[in-house]
Amino acid sequence: MGKIMSSSLEPAGLAGVSLEGLAAAGEVKMLAAVAKLGGQPVAVSALDVLAALPDAFGWWWAAVREYPESSVAEWNSAARLPAGVLVPDEFVDEVSVFVVQPGSPHDPRAGARIALFKALAAGAIAIGIARRILVASAPSELELHAAELLGGSDPGDRATVVNAAVRGGRPKVALLAALQPPLSANETDVIQGALDVVLGNLDSSEQPFAVQLLSRLPAAQGTSLLVRNSAAHGAVVNPLVSQLGARVREWLPRLPLEDQASAVLARLLIAQIGSIPDHEERLSTAEWILQRHPAETLDSYIGLLQAEAGSRARPEEARADLRRLLVASPSDLLVGATAAVATLADILRWNFDRSDEANVAFGQAFAGPIEDGRLPADAVADSIADAIQFRGSGAVVMIRGLASALDAVPGRLADVAVGTPEGFAQLVLARDLQGAIEAQRRSGADTGKFVRALVATSVALRHEAIDGAGVFGGLLDQLEPARLSEHDVVALANELRHRPMILRNLLWRLMRTLRGPESARAPAAVLRHVMMTVDDLEQFANWPINETVGDDDLVQALTQHPDPEVRSLTATWLGEAPPTPASRRIAIDAAASAAASDNPFRAACAKIAGTLATIAADIARPDRDRVAALRGANQSDPAIGRAAALSLGSSTSVEIRYTAAKVLAERSGRGEDLKVLEEWSDREHNVEVKSELATAVRRLKSGDVGDALHNLLAYFGLSSAFEQLDARHAVPASNWNSTFIELVDPVRASATASVKDAVQAHVLLADLLVDLAVATHWLGQANPKLQAQGQQILDNDAKKLTSGNLIHNQQLIRELPWLHTFAALRQQRNAHPKPGRRSQAIGDDVLRRQAHDQTRIVVEGWAQVMLDAEG
Repeated sequence: MGKIMSSSLEPAGLAGVSLEGLAAAGEVKMLAAVAKLGGQPVAVSALDVLAALPDAFGWWWAAVREYPESSVAEWNSAARLPAGVLVPDEFVDEVSVFVVQPGSPHDPRAGARIALFKALAAGAIAIGIARRILVASAPSELELHAAELLGGSDPGDRATVVNAAVRGGRPKVALLAALQPPLSANETDVIQGALDVVLGNLDSSEQPFAVQLLSRLPAAQGTSLLVRNSAAHGAVVNPLVSQLGARVREWLPRLPLEDQASAVLARLLIAQIGSIPDHEERLSTAEWILQRHPAETLDSYIGLLQAEAGSRARPEEARADLRRLLVASPSDLLVGATAAVATLADILRWNFDRSDEANVAFGQAFAGPIEDGRLPADAVADSIADAIQFRGSGAVVMIRGLASALDAVPGRLADVAVGTPEGFAQLVLARDLQGAIEAQRRSGADTGKFVRALVATSVALRHEAIDGAGVFGGLLDQLEPARLSEHDVVALANELRHRPMILRNLLWRLMRTLRGPESARAPAAVLRHVMMTVDDLEQFANWPINETVGDDDLVQALTQHPDPEVRSLTATWLGEAPPTPASRRIAIDAAASAAASDNPFRAACAKIAGTLATIAADIARPDRDRVAALRGANQSDPAIGRAAALSLGSSTSVEIRYTAAKVLAERSGRGEDLKVLEEWSDREHNVEVKSELATAVRRLKSGDVGDALHNLLAYFGLSSAFEQLDARHAVPASNWNSTFIELVDPVRASATASVKDAVQAHVLLADLLVDLAVATHWLGQANPKLQAQGQQILDNDAKKLTSGNLIHNQQLIRELPWLHTFAALRQQRNAHPKPGRRSQAIGDDVLRRQAHDQTRIVVEGWAQVMLDAEG
């Protein structure tokens, strides 16, 4: 072996050598040579392959031991060693020393030592190394593996484990847990002493070992440990009781009843009773403990059941257990109450661990003693206030029973009730809405507290399956919208999701404040959140806007609100609500008056037009309704109105055909409409309809680029800026006229298209405008080459530069910097909104708005180039 390891091997000689092939061929010597002389990364790979071979440990060790401790990659090949490796005699001492003793204080080969020790399995060398590890106080992970190897039946080895565990300062419970049962008396004494030391500050990594050791101790020692440590270290010890489980339940019956340890252990066990999985076993164990030590355990057990009754895990079981435990009836308890009011609070404290129905009945039982004078009403109210602090919701529910059974609710009782939102709700449930409101006023409650009371009332009404619609009018009357905070309205709106009509009532009240002075108006954040909630519940679709109930002027005010999100949500409402003359008028006015860069009302107009177009196409509706719908669609969005009119050419109603033809005659459309109009005109027999169709055909044939230019500039709010731009200069080559007209209309109608189609429409129009602008710009240059390229674009020559080429022309971008925006617009075709109804809608809106805003910049840049060229 030494001869091979000392021979030389040039790195060039390794070319083409397959390490796996050497291993398969049994060329272990060659692998060892490569591992020693190959250099990284070949040497590391060779060591990995060599370590994995079952009978090549000696060769691997001879190679790897030559590497310094800093060569971590080489030493980590130990992880590839198979279990049960055989160490040649000549290396036994070296391997033992390596595993037990680090080469330096910070030797990075700890992982290699552990891997090597594990690979040695349970052979004689491993046993010897394990003994040396425990004697030498090796690193903790090595110690644990060594203890597991030596914790079997050999007394000497077990003694070695015990000595290693208690040597030094803090006992090592992990090593003691490696001792396999049965334990000797000496071992249990050592374990008890060790646990006494560590239980005071048990580390989380030690906890499973402590539980394991406690479970192996005899009852006397185990209980002694728990009792001694529970008082001083309860936070550490108590969870151990839960994990010990059945073992502690075995210990308790063996202790004398009068033994203090019995009471302490009972308290520990009752606190962890919920960890017993079987319900019947848990109940019988609890009852047995309560019989032995009722004074020490009853309070803890009731608290546990109350917590479980309020949880999701087993509320019905816990409530049943409470009813089984607290068997005293209200009348029995009242015997003591009527004799001495001083005991009333204590009685109340213990009697709300039952169903709401039982607590209501409990409250009703006090009404008679109050009315006949046996109990002072104020004393009962004070006791209930105390019980609310101690027991909470059960005492609050009692208020409902008491208030509903009295002819008049005492003022003090009402004051106590409104001290909590739930108490206010119980007064309302007791049919004393006015008393609750007056008590709330007396308490000086702020708006936030009243909102919490309103939310609690809604929750209580839902819990009792009571509609309560009549209650909310009186409650909402008490709100001061200007004082509402966003936090308040979030809580209120979230609860009113269960009551959509009340939520709409709240929004209407907030809108109504827009009529008053600014100081009394609802904050924008409050208004916005309620509108968002209404939108999420799809309530706008069921809320028509009309003049007769006064909604129209409120919605009109919303369109002028300074908050952009409020305006956007108003546009959503206008677009989704059943269309009415009022909603159409408001949307059209808002679209005309809002800034072009921030105008969600155009999309609302398009949605209204789309809904009306559907109505116009519905042959089941009366003709007059369809005619009105078609006219409304045309007024709301001419492009959608025109598309609807084109589809009605085959209607059997002359009135509908006439209205459709008149819509088509108002403005020019797309070139492909011509054939449809001519075929319709050929078969039309009504003179008036035919006349309107002739006008529509003439407008279409004239190729009205001027109308398209006017519509395009108006759509993007650029009419005034480019009122001098002539159509002949805007589209300088007539062969582009029809394309220009055809691409403008889809952009104007894009609000009702899918987001993909909408973005595509904007990109196609921008493509054309870039071609026209660049061609005109280059034709005005003195460079003949640029002039030729510009003419190729206008001629639509097959060799022309595409818009994709143009956006990479740096000189051109410096001259026309708005081409940056065009490049960004082209990227929108790859954008996708997030899923989910609300997030989808928001994502669509963002993509539509970005495409609109970017196209506006392109239109402005194109128009300026064409206007400058016009000169």
